Amino acid sequence: MLFRSEPGSTSLVALPIFHVAGAVTLLFAMVHGARAVVIRDIVPPELAKLLSEQRINYAFLTPTVIHFILAVPGTENLDFSAMKHLFYGASPISEDLLKRAMARFPCQFSQVYGMTGATGVVTALPPERHVPGKLLSCGSAVPGVERSEEHTSELQSRLHLVCRLLLEKK
Repeated sequence: MLFRSEPGSTSLVALPIFHVAGAVTLLFAMVHGARAVVIRDIVPPELAKLLSEQRINYAFLTPTVIHFILAVPGTENLDFSAMKHLFYGASPISEDLLKRAMARFPCQFSQVYGMTGATGVVTALPPERHVPGKLLSCGSAVPGVERSEEHTSELQSRLHLVCRLLLEKK
């Protein structure tokens, strides 16, 4: 399972709940019996301190937020050892930023791409595929998503779940 948390663990919900990443992060924390720390605004120094003090185990952050956290003076003195899995997405990430994040956060990394209108994740780059030469990959289609690369400039996805739900309503 790509998204997960464990009973007794702590998940950070740093993205808006109306965004699929925020909603899924909160949902999986609740379903798995984890504590969810929900923040209203991204204030990098406060967020860096919160990650350390609240012993956050799971988080979904955008590349911009990861960059801001790493740029906070004194971040190198904070303890992020509780972090087990950092999910990132919602925009592309540079290889340099990803390498710096992987060096700073001692955890697994997963990249996910999707959109709220597609009911969530479309492609994912799981931890075992975070290897040199593949860090900028969008990953592979997740179960339930069919990829067609008919056009070189776009990736088309057909989501069976959406189609099935729409058909069942009729």
